[in-house]
Amino acid sequence: MAELVLRATVLNSYRRTTHVLAAAGFEVGRHSVRISSLSRGLDGLAVALGLPHGSDDLERVAIRPIAGKPGWVNFFRAPLRAVHRDARQRRVSPMSLRKSLHLKAMWTVGVFSFDPDTKELLLDRCPECLRPPTFSRSYGLQFCVRVDRYGVTRGRVDFRDYPQPNLEINDLEALDFCSGLIDPERSNGDGCRSLHPEIGAFEPSALFEGILAVACAITSRASHTSSTLERPSCLADYQRFTSEVLAKSARMFLDWPDGFHKIAADVRATAGDRSGYYGVRKELGPIVAISMDQHVDPLLKSLLKRRIATDMEGWEGAAHAIRTGTYRAGDDYVPVCQATKDFNLDSRTILRLVRSGALPFRQLKNAQKGPMMVDVAALKDIIAHRRETLSSTKVAVDFCVPRACVSALADMGLLTPAKPRLSVPYAMGYYEKSSVEDLRRRCEDMASRTPPPATAMTITKAVGRLLPKLTNPWPEIFLRIIAGQLEVWCVGGKSLMASLAVRDAAALQFLYDAVSSSLAPDIVFTQQDAAGVLKTTPVIVNQLVREGFLSRKPTVTELGAFEREFILTSEITERFSALGQKLRWRDVPRILRAAGIQPYVLEQKKTLVWQRREVEPLLAAA
Repeated sequence: MAELVLRATVLNSYRRTTHVLAAAGFEVGRHSVRISSLSRGLDGLAVALGLPHGSDDLERVAIRPIAGKPGWVNFFRAPLRAVHRDARQRRVSPMSLRKSLHLKAMWTVGVFSFDPDTKELLLDRCPECLRPPTFSRSYGLQFCVRVDRYGVTRGRVDFRDYPQPNLEINDLEALDFCSGLIDPERSNGDGCRSLHPEIGAFEPSALFEGILAVACAITSRASHTSSTLERPSCLADYQRFTSEVLAKSARMFLDWPDGFHKIAADVRATAGDRSGYYGVRKELGPIVAISMDQHVDPLLKSLLKRRIATDMEGWEGAAHAIRTGTYRAGDDYVPVCQATKDFNLDSRTILRLVRSGALPFRQLKNAQKGPMMVDVAALKDIIAHRRETLSSTKVAVDFCVPRACVSALADMGLLTPAKPRLSVPYAMGYYEKSSVEDLRRRCEDMASRTPPPATAMTITKAVGRLLPKLTNPWPEIFLRIIAGQLEVWCVGGKSLMASLAVRDAAALQFLYDAVSSSLAPDIVFTQQDAAGVLKTTPVIVNQLVREGFLSRKPTVTELGAFEREFILTSEITERFSALGQKLRWRDVPRILRAAGIQPYVLEQKKTLVWQRREVEPLLAAA
């Protein structure tokens, strides 16, 4: 269609194709319409061109999109991806123009840099001005539109005076097979019937797209590690599709299945240049990408997958190469994913062991992605160690005491420390599991099973009401319970000190006379422990850290300074409750604001932080 409009432009003494399109009823502006994309108004164009059979003649040459197949066009009854065509610029064969002044549709297919009939390389730029000829202006199909040889506007360069060299190629049969699949002047119907039955069942357009996919695979860079094909993104990128590459790709289908295995051997020979561990993606990665490409026929992709599996099984070097994801010769090291299944551990625990240095591992340093192999024997020792010991965090939860106070129980001989195998933040300690269970059993044996008094309260609650927060009365309490000097009742519960109750808070008055049990000022708290000290939640502690009230690893000194200066709503509510005023948390801000006390508001959760010096007089007056 582009040639018809261009020819009408010359015969009617026009210089721009937009003049012909305007006569046909098209709205044209400063720039010409892309003639090859015209799909409407063909009746008016047929009248303007004077075609005897009307728009029927244009319908036969119109290249329209295929319904239900985005990105594909009907290229003279052969489906073709629109990206392979470039109808904005003209490419011509000077020798072909000498025989007949007609443009060929195959010259618009960017894959081919030659004329399929004459095998002459296509001329894509004017030899004089070095500019590509277009369809916007014309002095004729065979002339350049910009060069003025005689100094007047009728001057031009005749492309027929500049013949190009002919193509030199060894496998001309394969190249003709490739171009003949979509060439409207030729047909490879007979050739397709002589192919292998697995290949001959496909349509010519499917084979042509398969040939281009193979060309993409064998010309892809070694650094291209994506699972998608490295396809051309513009017309200039088609330069890598040389005639030799196209012939080699077409030969794979002509000699199927031996041709496939030959291509696979060539791709495998460059596997060492690709990153990663040996396996199907490293050895045949570009070919595997073909089997996953969205533009390749689904049945052809299935056929390629089967051939890939056959090639991997029949390769001569299969006995000497390891292609499994584990990439190991023995069972002394296994990948993390396998270790999680074999030892019933989550991957985060194993990676934490690796980062701490407790678990040896192996990993390729220069690979972008590679499995981490962990020592099986060391992991078994660590698991055995975990079965025999408990961390200080678990001991603190089991006893319902602050984690910072657990080490004092070991100093008094109540717990037996164990050598830790895992180094984690805050110098976490480990204790023999048997000693922890023995201490709990000894305390529970001393508890009375009779109903507790009406004034009874758990030891945890009594300590919270009676003593300052940053003290450690727990060694003295444990010793008195074991010795029978502190009467306790069993009230049920999972944690030890929350399941044992005393008569009332006064039962712990002996702690005032005990030796000073303040915590060491350099002890570091977790945010969970800090929440217990401040009688709030870890979420609020995290907010205090973000707002700068506390550091990420608060110490005893830091928590003490915060306690002396600030007070939270939770503690105020508890203080009012101890004075006999049952208040809800939401009532406290209203009472304090009515007294003229304004808080510092933490964003997001709207947590309130109060100045202790302003709140204490109100509590004393209550």
